[in-house]
Amino acid sequence: MKANGLRLKLERGEAALGCFVSFPFPALVELAGYAGFDFVVIQR
Repeated sequence: MKANGLRLKLERGEAALGCFVSFPFPALVELAGYAGFDFVVIQR
């Protein structure tokens, strides 16, 4: 099983970097991941 990077960061007390996306396109979420974001929130 792949380790949950976000959970590990939070357990170590590190800051997690995320972004909000208004368009629910999978390519945008993938792009955010490649850009280094730890999480993405999809807004409606």
